[in-house]
Amino acid sequence: MHRQRLGGGDRYFLLGDNRAESSDSRSFGWVGRSALVGKVTHRFRAAATEVRTL
Repeated sequence: MHRQRLGGGDRYFLLGDNRAESSDSRSFGWVGRSALVGKVTHRFRAAATEVRTL
């Protein structure tokens, strides 16, 4: 079974731009809005996909 973890509200999942060298939410988890400093330059959303079960 695959579990999906969703953020929302005031929590964000952050990704670094250099996967091999970045420390990001894959290692330290979700980040609260109050901990964010700076300006948003890019925002990405996954396209809706159909989930099929076998």
